[in-house]
Amino acid sequence: MTLTLIRGANDEKQQEMLDLADFADQYPNCEVIGTDISPIQPIWLPSNLNVEIDDFTQPWTFDSDSLNFVHGRYLLGSIGDWVALAKEAYKCLAPGGYFESYEASPFIVSADGTVPETSAMGQWGKIYEDGGKKLGQSFTIVPDGVQKTAMEQAGFVDIEEWVFNGWSKVEIEAYAARFRRDLRNNEIHGTMMIRVIWGQKTE
Repeated sequence: MTLTLIRGANDEKQQEMLDLADFADQYPNCEVIGTDISPIQPIWLPSNLNVEIDDFTQPWTFDSDSLNFVHGRYLLGSIGDWVALAKEAYKCLAPGGYFESYEASPFIVSADGTVPETSAMGQWGKIYEDGGKKLGQSFTIVPDGVQKTAMEQAGFVDIEEWVFNGWSKVEIEAYAARFRRDLRNNEIHGTMMIRVIWGQKTE
């Protein structure tokens, strides 16, 4: 499977893009604005990337109707109010612009039952779920359907969804002995569901 950065509609009209966490190299013809809460960017940046110090969990500083595309990836655990985030994206998008959200489920599952709930892998998502509840910032965006609901409540139309599962053979350095043991067990075939959602602002 080839994974491209943008799954939703993309055409020559999308020249002003806001990236909430990822992307300028793959789209050299676009002016990309990246936001970060702290000035930790490397000295060298692509010429089409401008990084602004901003907190996307607060009201955005971009003008209304000023962006063609807003992209966010793996924001789980950092957003307290996904509807507010989607509303800010909607406000700043030009008519016909798109907001795209990539998120992953923290729950590691297997189609063949090789990840039991009692295993370290099987408990991984529950640990994230409990931590998110304590923080007031959910890690269960995908299983709870938060992306689509937030886009609908913000006013997006033509919302599309792409769900893909699985890791190819990936080597992971585990944080705990039980997790390492599960990873080395060839009888376990764990995967995580990832959901991509995109919606268009009305024209």
